[in-house]
Amino acid sequence: MHENYDTPLPESNDIALLKLLSPAYLDEGVGLVCLPDTDHDLPIDNLDKQCWITGWGHLSNWGFNPNALMQASLPIVSEQQCKNAYPGEIDDSMLCAGLDEGGIDTCKGDSGGPLVCEFKGTWYLEGVTRWGHGCAKPGKYGVYANVRALRSWLSTNMYTGSASSQNQSSPHSSSRTGKRSVERSIFNRATMG
Repeated sequence: MHENYDTPLPESNDIALLKLLSPAYLDEGVGLVCLPDTDHDLPIDNLDKQCWITGWGHLSNWGFNPNALMQASLPIVSEQQCKNAYPGEIDDSMLCAGLDEGGIDTCKGDSGGPLVCEFKGTWYLEGVTRWGHGCAKPGKYGVYANVRALRSWLSTNMYTGSASSQNQSSPHSSSRTGKRSVERSIFNRATMG
């Protein structure tokens, strides 16, 4: 877990590394996604270039969970729009995605899921689903851990084991849901439609 989690704001630096006991099984439904590449600019406020979210969370605020993995495309919004939507609650370790008019969003149960963007045929993990005020409300975007902003922490801690060992009391210990990322995070290819 990031040593500055919840600092300077609640939900700041909300990321952790998860070390698997054995390699993940990859097949037609499960593949790899890359960490962000700063050679590609994020498509901020670009309705023509949207990113994708996936999850098993509620279909609406206080709604039911789906029987199948859900996916949706949505734009990443500017940092200023994000801060305007959530005054005093956003810092550089977060980003927002969604529509001004609402209607498409992650919801309860989607935390920890991917926000991925495609650049030149390669998919990159740009965000990790975190929180929002309600689900798909107008002017209230989904808030994600900003993987680009947290990349240096990931790179520093990826192979040292120090990030996971300080919080590991047993192989069955649980950490807060949704705080995970790996160098090549696993996500469901259903995102590609």
